[in-house]
Amino acid sequence: MKSKLWLTLTVLLFLVVNTSYFWMGKFGSLALPVFIILILVFLVLCFALLQQFYFLIKDNFKDRNKNLTIGLMCTLLVLTFFKPKGIINFESFESKAVLIAQREGVANCMTILKLKENNRFKERVVCFGISEVTGNYRIKNDTIFFNDIVHGLEEDDFFEFAVIKPSKGFNDANHFEMIRYKNKQDTVGDFLYVIKNELNKN
Repeated sequence: MKSKLWLTLTVLLFLVVNTSYFWMGKFGSLALPVFIILILVFLVLCFALLQQFYFLIKDNFKDRNKNLTIGLMCTLLVLTFFKPKGIINFESFESKAVLIAQREGVANCMTILKLKENNRFKERVVCFGISEVTGNYRIKNDTIFFNDIVHGLEEDDFFEFAVIKPSKGFNDANHFEMIRYKNKQDTVGDFLYVIKNELNKN
């Protein structure tokens, strides 16, 4: 009976981990404690697996159903360990990214913005948690406008528009920055380094 309970918990953990692509970005700073809880659950299940395996050896593997249960539990935990982001790359099913801009801040905090071929965008910020902002974009002349914005758990605003300019840190025509502005009164903006730009190919 215990082995089936442990298997059920293992299956639940496996499903949570493999669907994290869809929900992790909604938690913001709560993503870190959720991640820690998942690690603790994983460790408890590993300990339970070793305990159940010990009982199997003690019984000379006589219980066929229990053998299958523990074997499946072992398989799921091994997959979870080697594929902590899930066994399916769900992003590969999305529209192609035609522009990618990013910046690494203090404490290795990373902001990544992707403009998709289908005029959707996604910004992902990893900094003591994970937050995402999604929406649509349109291009008018040399300006990128963001609209239909869906915020994460902790965000309440986003940038209204952005422009791409040559990077000030390089004296060549190969490096660019995306400067994003909250509104027309914003004279400072927020910059990201453009690492991929295929907008002109559309």
